[in-house]
Amino acid sequence: MTAASLRSVAHGYVGLSGKILLNRADDRAFGSFDFWSVGARAGKPAWLRTFSYLSSGVGKGRIVTRLGCRRVVAGP
Repeated sequence: MTAASLRSVAHGYVGLSGKILLNRADDRAFGSFDFWSVGARAGKPAWLRTFSYLSSGVGKGRIVTRLGCRRVVAGP
């Protein structure tokens, strides 16, 4: 598959994450993203979704706080 044919298939494709629009660099023009941090859950290290960027259009969106990341306290 050539880059041009991949671009023509991807641009405008509607999938689970919504419609894919590509920018000039052939990256997604916009999208929502989650930010994960290692924090503590039940006193043990765990991956926690701490923030999300919720896109509402090309170049538009907002950052939402999901969970605070608590420090893992080492044992004795």
